[in-house]
Amino acid sequence: MNRTSRTPTTTGKENTVFAITVAVLIVLALISVTTSFFRHFTPDNSIYLLHTRTFLETLNRFTYSFDSKGIMIVWFYAPAVLLLGPTLAAAALSQLVFYLIGFFFLYRIIRSFLDAKTAVIVGLLWIFVSYSPNLWGGNARPENFCSVLVILALYAVLRNERKWFIIAGAATALCLFTKTTLALTPAVLSLVGAVLAFPARNRASVNPLSPGAIRNLVAVAAGFFLIAGVHFGWIFAFDDPARWMYQTLIWPMQMASTTSSPWNLLAVFYHTGLYLLFAGSITGMLLAWKKGPRRFIMFCALIIITETVRVLFEGTSWNYLLLVMAMPLLAGASLLRFSSFRFLKRVPGWTFPILFLAPVFWTGVPSTGKAFFTRVIHHYPSPFEELASRMDSLYKQGESIYVEYNDYQLILMFDAPRPYPVLPLHFRYVSATEQDAIRGYYKSHPPRWVVTRDPGHSAVSYRTEGEVDGAYHLYFPGVQADKAPADSVYVLGDVTRGNILNPALSSELEYKLTIDIGYAQAWRLCAGR
Repeated sequence: MNRTSRTPTTTGKENTVFAITVAVLIVLALISVTTSFFRHFTPDNSIYLLHTRTFLETLNRFTYSFDSKGIMIVWFYAPAVLLLGPTLAAAALSQLVFYLIGFFFLYRIIRSFLDAKTAVIVGLLWIFVSYSPNLWGGNARPENFCSVLVILALYAVLRNERKWFIIAGAATALCLFTKTTLALTPAVLSLVGAVLAFPARNRASVNPLSPGAIRNLVAVAAGFFLIAGVHFGWIFAFDDPARWMYQTLIWPMQMASTTSSPWNLLAVFYHTGLYLLFAGSITGMLLAWKKGPRRFIMFCALIIITETVRVLFEGTSWNYLLLVMAMPLLAGASLLRFSSFRFLKRVPGWTFPILFLAPVFWTGVPSTGKAFFTRVIHHYPSPFEELASRMDSLYKQGESIYVEYNDYQLILMFDAPRPYPVLPLHFRYVSATEQDAIRGYYKSHPPRWVVTRDPGHSAVSYRTEGEVDGAYHLYFPGVQADKAPADSVYVLGDVTRGNILNPALSSELEYKLTIDIGYAQAWRLCAGR
């Protein structure tokens, strides 16, 4: 990368403000990182950790686990799960390691084109935004890991060296085999960078068929197929290629029910608070085009464009979809110091992204602080943690647990036997033949425990704080009512009301109400059954 930054003249007052700003951002980052180790299980975390546990037991991802995510997500989790077990700490550690790698390469990128202060600030802001409750950060989804891989791919193409194009191709493959749609941005970065790298050195016109461009493209392909070879080699050796294709390619297309709409993207920008940063970033890149680092600006714009296409293609409005886009938005806003406007040139470049993140700070800082105090300081339990504590004296090792929802943390907390590969979460998305197979399995293997989240059968009032993905989704004990004695016996069909177990199990199977916290109820199969 060609260093094009100019170190601006600074004053003692500016250095003091910078030092205070860095200290505040470091504190916020540390609080967010710490909270990620103590937050409650989110549904996605419970699924990925469950699959990782199965993977470490069987070296198999697609036969014993059913999901649309690729094998790489369990590989990213595997080292920490080996060390700490399928726990929250393992998920948090996996994410933290990736974020430290991302911070290193992002600092190197920004430092190559801007001053060191801006590089530090952008790196710390990226950490804060990535963990921000506004983006549902800290939950270790595929987007969290792939946002770092995109930073690595950007660094690789900016290095303008053939060996680094191998890394860019490898990063693309890692994203592809984590979540298919996330490969779009690193793929475009790698291909465009490979074609433009040779002319950039020789000041020649762009020619994708030139010998230099072809060699770069071959390097990208080499890195991609190196990872792909390891991926497919593992699947053919230990797993099921047909199930891999069905789960990660065919099935996601079959169950897709949303349609692309610009309103989805607008909704995401609004809910994440990144709308000012987006406007500032685009303005910064446009104003800096004449005097700024054009190659860097071009690739940042390329990431924003491709990520916009990807988010629209996703057809949903989940906040975490913007995680990959956060990095070029922060970098683009910093480019305002290259503007020809005198009043902008007087402002230190590192202040611009902070100003444009005002909506994120306004809501994110209080939420981050509340999450830290409720989970780390006061140790308030989540609903399922409270449920696990009440089940602890009643659960016997080896008893199966059937969870009627999308949250499977109880299975991990009690080290219960792994469930049927197709989780209840996905039951209605699979074929009729697969549904019959699921019912047949539960008919011959009735679960010892049935856990639901049906407040309609609750004998306890309750309240929760925070969203489902919030770090402070807490259980507050309610008032015990006399709706149901503790030793009441229920026929399964009466309890679950339309649950997939109803037609699968005999109506004679009775479950005893042993746990009821209002938010999550658990029934245990009566003794002797």
